[in-house]
Formats: sequence, structure tokens, C-alpha cells
Amino acid sequence: MGNSSGRLLGEKKWRCQKYGPLGMLETIVKLIAAGIGFASLTVFDSASRNYSAEKIVQFVFLGLCAVYCTICILHRLAEKDIFALGFMSVLAASHWVLFVVMFKSLDPGAFVFAFSFILIMGEYIKMMFLAVQKDFEVIWCPKPALWVFSVVLIVFYLLILILQVVIYQVTFDT
Repeated sequence: MGNSSGRLLGEKKWRCQKYGPLGMLETIVKLIAAGIGFASLTVFDSASRNYSAEKIVQFVFLGLCAVYCTICILHRLAEKDIFALGFMSVLAASHWVLFVVMFKSLDPGAFVFAFSFILIMGEYIKMMFLAVQKDFEVIWCPKPALWVFSVVLIVFYLLILILQVVIYQVTFDT
């Protein structure tokens, strides 16, 4: 029978993975986005709101991105990568903070726009990293799946960004 947890979690030891210049650039860019997510707390308002269809769709896509980032925390735990675990925890927390701020605040639009735009740039850098790193592998997830996840995230963040522009135009009659 053997040790089934070893097959599920892999045989890796706890470490800080070396990601190279593109990996570090992706981390820096996404940490800037996380900072924007946390900074959105400055516009938090607890008054009740009415939500347009565009805003509800934005909630759904940002919520899906936040769920993905939260699941990635478990993945990084299985990978036993200390740096990636901490990074993903910060990124997931920033998604949830912005989600709550969007839900409760009147106009966090600048934060939503900047957060989405910068994360799109971060995903592009991640795709460059995947293209350059021929031998990059993670547990449970083949490299083509990582490409698919990046493309899906880019589409979701782009939709959030476009919806924010629509909300701005409708709200301010531009």
C-alpha cells in the first residue's frame, strides 16, 4: 500500500524555488496589484448599494479570480514552496479585499481598473516565463494547463476592466 500522501503531495522538500528574472518581475508586478487591492480599503463605505448588471458581472469575475487564487494557496502548500505560498496568500487576500470593497463602496473604480490592468500585465509576464522556462513543472498541473489558466485569468481581468470602463461611462455620462 505504501505512503499515499507522498504520491498526492509529491516528494518535494520545503524550499524557496528559484524563478529567475521573469519570475521575479511577475512577482513584483503582481505585488504592486496586491498593494492596489489593499489600498482600495481607503474607499470602503458600509452604506447599502444598488448594483447594476455590469457591477454584478464584475463581482462574478473578480470572485472567480479570488477563488482561483485561494485554491492556488493549497497548490503552493502541496508544492512546498515557501516564497510562492506567501506570495499567493498575499495575492488572494488582496483579491478578497477588493471584492469586499467593490461590494460595499460607491466608486472603487480607479482601484478596480488599475488592479485588473496590472494583473493582466503580470499574467503576460507569467506566460513569457512559461515560454522561456522549458523545464518548469509543478505538482498536479501540466505546463499546458498553466497556459490555459493564464489565458483565462487574462480574459477575466480584461472583462473586469472593460466593465469598469462601461460603469464609468454610464455613471458619469461621458
